[in-house]
Formats: sequence, C-alpha cells, structure tokens
Amino acid sequence: PGSVLVCDRTSEEGLNLQQTRASVILYDLPLEPARLEQRLGRVDRLEGMHHLRILGFRAAGHYEQAWQGCLAETVRIFHRSTAPLQYILAAAGRRIRSELASLGPLAIAHEADAMRSPLSGLDVELRRIRAQDALESLEWHTDEELEFVARVQQAGEAAAEAGADALGAWLERSVQFQRRGGEVFHYVHVLMGRQPTLVPLEDTLERFGRFRDDSARERKGEFPLGPFTFDPDAVGAGASLLRLGHPFVVALEEMVLADGRGAAWVLWRQAPQLSLPTPRLYFCFYFVLEADVSRARRVLDSAQTDAEAVRRLGDAAFPAEYVAVWVEADGKPVTSEETLAFLRRPYAPEKKGGRDIHVRSEQWLEIEERISIGDWQERCLAARASAEVSLRARPNFADRCRRAAGLVRTRSVAREVILQSRLLRLQGATRHAEEAAMGQARELAEALAWGAEHPVARADAVGAIFLAAAPLRQGEP
Repeated sequence: PGSVLVCDRTSEEGLNLQQTRASVILYDLPLEPARLEQRLGRVDRLEGMHHLRILGFRAAGHYEQAWQGCLAETVRIFHRSTAPLQYILAAAGRRIRSELASLGPLAIAHEADAMRSPLSGLDVELRRIRAQDALESLEWHTDEELEFVARVQQAGEAAAEAGADALGAWLERSVQFQRRGGEVFHYVHVLMGRQPTLVPLEDTLERFGRFRDDSARERKGEFPLGPFTFDPDAVGAGASLLRLGHPFVVALEEMVLADGRGAAWVLWRQAPQLSLPTPRLYFCFYFVLEADVSRARRVLDSAQTDAEAVRRLGDAAFPAEYVAVWVEADGKPVTSEETLAFLRRPYAPEKKGGRDIHVRSEQWLEIEERISIGDWQERCLAARASAEVSLRARPNFADRCRRAAGLVRTRSVAREVILQSRLLRLQGATRHAEEAAMGQARELAEALAWGAEHPVARADAVGAIFLAAAPLRQGEP
C-alpha cells in the first residue's frame, strides 16, 4: 500500500524525497513559479529513483485555466527546469498580480505572449544562459595558463612604471598632449599645436569632451583632461587608473584610427649602397593572425551571446599574433636579407639627415616617371593576396594551427568525461538540461578547434616602399 504525505507551504523547502519513488500532486498553482519549482524539487533531485510523475486538478475557472495553460505550454515548468529563469518568472508574476484585478485573464494572456517572444522570451533567455554556462565550462586552469595569468599580473604592475613613459611619449610627440602633475596628473590637449593631426578640431572636442576636468586650471587654447594615474595605489580623489580598455585609451585609439597615416603609408627610401639601376617597389603587410570564430558565433548566435566573449575564447584557443610580411611588386616574398635590412630600417626623415620621404599625392607623377606603377588599387590588392599566401606557406604555420586545435579538442574531451560522470547522478528535467548544455559545449569546442585550424589573417596596416639609389627629387644628392 502507498502512503500520502500532505504538505503545506513550509514543506516547499528542506525535504529530500528523491528516494521514495513518490509522485507529486499539486493542489494549487500559485502565481509564483519558483514555488512550484521548489515543490517538484523535493522529489526531482540527484539520486532520484524514477522518472517524476506530476499530477494536478483540472482548472475550473477562467483565471485558473489561463494560468495553468501558461505554466504548461509557455513556461513548460512540468517538462524542464526553470531555475535559471527564476528572476524573469518572478517579475512576470508580479506584473500579472498587479494587473489581474483590472484585466482579468487577459493579464495572464499578455504576459504569456511576452514570454513567447522570439526576441526576448523565455526560450531565448534560457538559450543565452546555457550558452554562457557553456562558455564558462570552457575555462581551463592548467599550469601553463596559470603561469600566463601570473605574467599578466606582473605586466600590470610594470605598467605603473612604464605606462606613463610609453603612452606619454607618443601622446606628447604625435597627438599634441602634454602631461601635468605627478602620480595624479592631467593630460592637456593643445588645441592649436604646431603639428596638428588630420582629425578636425570639432571631432577632437567631441571625442574627449567627457574627460574634461572643469576644476583644473585652464589656459587659452588648452583642453585639460583627467585626472588620471598609472599607479593603482594612487587611485582615489577622483583619479582613474589608465590601462588598456580605459575609455580614455579607447578614445585615443579611435582618434589614431581616424588619422590614417599610421594604417597606410608610402615611402621613397634612398639606398645608394644597393646600386639599383631602377627603383623597386616593395609592400609590407602587418597581419593580425587570430582564430576564426565565425562558426563559434553561429553556435551561440541564437543565445545572443556577447561577441567579445566569443572573441576571447578564440584568443584563448589561438593567441593572436602580429606578423609582418614583405613582398615584392609582383607578390613574391622578399628573401634577400640585405634587402630586408634596408626595408626594416626605422624611418629617418630628410630634415634629420635621413633619406626617407613620405610620398604625397602630388608626388605620384614624379614616381611614375621613374617606375611603372599601373593600376595602383589592383596592384595593392594583388600584393595583399600574395602576402597572405606567403604567410600561410611558412613552415611553422600549419604546425601551430594543428597544435592549437588539438589542445582545444583534448581539453574538451577531458571536460566531457567529468560531465558524463555527473550525468549518471541526474534524473528528469535536470538531466535533460545538462545534456543539452553539454552538447552545446561540445559543438562550441569543435567550432573553436576549427577556428584555430583556419585562422583569419586581418591586415591591420600596410606600407609601400620605393627603394632607389637616387633621391625622389631631381638634382638632390
């Protein structure tokens, strides 16, 4: 003979009945789905002895019918775990309760429509949560990664000493900023500097206006920003810590990208030592080599996962690398060490005794008189394609891709073994949810492994150098 245990609200927590082979009979259906989840959880737990059977009473009135239909067909609380959705369902219950007196069963119908939304409904939110769980499950903490984290922390500490000099030298020399102060300081933008950038003044004011410090002393034609610091111990009193990712550093990056002189450039470099009978054209493509995360994004697309989170996973699978590739005008890789030495030489402007000239648009006619250029756009595109082919043909390229992909797959298998042992202790909706999450994690890991095997080469900057024995301007030595 069976036994019946009658429970009130106090029994919704604290009872462990998973080994009793019990069924759950719901006498009522409160407007708080979390309470129903707790009731079912008394039996549907780890070490459960059987598949849970849930019974209820047929709804009698319009209110009960609407709510029972919402729970069964929209929330699907009797067929899956809704624990990840508890906050959303609690808010929905509050809205229904507040509108029930005025709208009647329509209050439940309106909320059910919102829960079924293909853009923001329960299924979308649940997929997003599971996708985030899958992302977190891919984290690894081997000795190699822990050592990497330690190096990152050391680099962060070193930034307090070196960051000011490294960033400040570039800002003051190229972007018309001046630093004033000690550990806590301001950057002052000189609005009308002697060597203004190509960015219009209005854009500069709009870009940095939110960092303006009205309390700082301001001189005519200057724009004080801050206060900032590079020292974590000096943070406070309104000063913010400058690091990569700081909004001010991001704004500086946007300003540099708007000023295209660093992304694409053309030089005429005089090299009489090479005894070149005619000028020769060379291209240098600076590639950012990183994992292709397009497949990983498709795996998680329906869950509206943050694209940057997927990008970070791709970087973990295949750490990004910055590679310079030199090719000749016909696309062949430059192999002569003597030629490469001249091409890689730092820029030396004429006014400082060097032999390098930044080619301006009005100088192209002079260049075409010395060397046949043809269709410049077509030549650049062909050189870019040849440079990537040369990059992928390097001896260690394929080996690195295979090693990175193999490491991702090995880690995925190790995690799945652990999860499989956990599944043996699960039953019912909880087991189904875990199996779905594990399947998505497996699919995501394979997508990341594929992305490591087929990395993307993104051209971050490109330069062209005309190497010649003679100067560009006739009559010069």
